[in-house]
Amino acid sequence: MRQPFYSFTTCAYLLPLKQNKLDVPDVFKLFDVMRCFGFNCDKLPLSLDEAVSGLTKVIETGGGHIHLHIHEHTHDEVKKWREKYGYH
Repeated sequence: MRQPFYSFTTCAYLLPLKQNKLDVPDVFKLFDVMRCFGFNCDKLPLSLDEAVSGLTKVIETGGGHIHLHIHEHTHDEVKKWREKYGYH
């Protein structure tokens, strides 16, 4: 049976990347971690150009700065992130 396909933006449903010998760009992982800290982005970037464009948009519309917050759920989200990418 075929595995279901999920968008990269639905991070909770990513297939186990390491087990399938797949990887995503480090910039994607960085923004995925930032998401754990409350960073809101429409689409996770796959390239540095996309990352710069996305950050520039947030800075221009956010009064010149970016906010990251630690919430009660942040530690659980970071734990899930580490498991997803195989970091211990």
